[in-house]
Amino acid sequence: MLLCICAALTAGAQNMYDAISFSENHYAGSARTIGLGNAVTALGSDPGSIGINPAGSAVAGYSQFTFSPSLVFSSTRADFMDDNSIVTSSTGTRSRFALPNFAATAVLSTGRSRGLKSMSFGLVSNTTQNYLDRFDVSGGGDRTSLFGSIASYAQSAGYDPALLASSSAWNSCQWQSVSAYQSGLISDFAGNNFVAATEQVKQNADGSYDIYTAGYLDRAYSRKVSGTKYDIVLNYALNFSDRLFLGVNLGFPCGHYAFSESLSETAENSADFTFEYDNGEKVSFMRGANSYAYTADLSGVYAKIGVIWLPFAGLRLGAAVQTPTALEVNERFQISNSSKFSNSTNRSTSPQGEYSYYIYSPWRFNLGAAYTFGRFGLVSVDYERTDYRDMHYEEKGDSYNTFADVNEEIRTYAGFSDMLRVGLEAKPVPKLALRLGYAMTARNTDFVDTKIRSLSCGVGYSSDSAFFCDFALRGTKYPASYYTPYVYYNADGTVNNDFLTPEITMKRNLMEFVATFGWRF
Repeated sequence: MLLCICAALTAGAQNMYDAISFSENHYAGSARTIGLGNAVTALGSDPGSIGINPAGSAVAGYSQFTFSPSLVFSSTRADFMDDNSIVTSSTGTRSRFALPNFAATAVLSTGRSRGLKSMSFGLVSNTTQNYLDRFDVSGGGDRTSLFGSIASYAQSAGYDPALLASSSAWNSCQWQSVSAYQSGLISDFAGNNFVAATEQVKQNADGSYDIYTAGYLDRAYSRKVSGTKYDIVLNYALNFSDRLFLGVNLGFPCGHYAFSESLSETAENSADFTFEYDNGEKVSFMRGANSYAYTADLSGVYAKIGVIWLPFAGLRLGAAVQTPTALEVNERFQISNSSKFSNSTNRSTSPQGEYSYYIYSPWRFNLGAAYTFGRFGLVSVDYERTDYRDMHYEEKGDSYNTFADVNEEIRTYAGFSDMLRVGLEAKPVPKLALRLGYAMTARNTDFVDTKIRSLSCGVGYSSDSAFFCDFALRGTKYPASYYTPYVYYNADGTVNNDFLTPEITMKRNLMEFVATFGWRF
């Protein structure tokens, strides 16, 4: 990602995976729904189910108010394979307090014993994504360099050194190249050729040049992610004869995403990185660092309709359909490079870039079935499908072709997502409920099959008065992801695959403890 950030002129950071990340849902909910693995499409009654099936609010014959504080822990193991194929590992953790679910519902009775018996109104806030991640990992190597890769890009782009040195370069050149040049981490030689401070140049007999990494570099990489995506939902639902329940939601997804990363390279032996100016002065490279900061604010709107049907005692069937979401994304980003030489210290920071656009996320379809064993317990199963090939980017205004290439990539490769959720509840005594839940999301593309798995458990207590409370613990295991901090470029601007650059493998786990406190009236 370090080299995928272009100038604000082209705003090239958007890709298929960004769109999926901002569109997909990993539902939170109340402690009861989390304890059941969020397999609640056919159950209803709990306010935490309303975001999954709008008909759920009509199942309860009473009004409710709930809030659900939580504590979230993220743990990420990172393996760093440097360009000498040596692997080092580290584990980073983060935690935060959150309020994944807040709900208020009101039920109005019509006074009828059959037909339309009641209608319900609800206001719900429910978290659909936790962005929480942090780790630091280090490695090294003597075959490639981050700043060598930036020099290779500047070379392939044919930049004029005089332009890179000017303030106007931020308007027309890749920001990485501008910042690296103005901080002294890349420089020009013999015309419009570029070399990094971590490299040496050898001229051949035919006048051509060989450029190579001058010596061993110790590298340190750090990454930090934070933020939350949540839905604010206005709900309306109808109860027909306690057998058929219909509901509709108007949802307003909101969120904030923050990402920052840095990669530094330090000369293990600065004598290997010594170069000489025309005046005879010798200078040694000691350390260089690159950092990137990015934030995005999300806001949008969608509609969702749902139904729950009780064909006979014990069995419940549910279904819900959500329209595509029109999601507005407002980005801000900034790049900085710093250098330390034996005779100077330099830094160059880009302006803060800003860019806004739309993502239209796909339709969502839910099916659910549940069977209740009187007052003794229940079993519930959900299935949800989303086809990410239907989503697309759109420019604000009339310049839709800005995203023509990435939209074609989405249609070709994005694939679909299947979610399976299973929940069990047992009541050993009337006031106490014990719960288990399992959820798996399988996202398929032409490149890779990824599976996100969650296990949950919970306990609930209902008093003789209006008060009730629930507690749940959920652990989520995410699939391994792979990241290359930099690549080298050929003269025509394509990626040069002859260079073995470092690779970072990340394995993330999320743990959530949720408590729900509620009152019925």
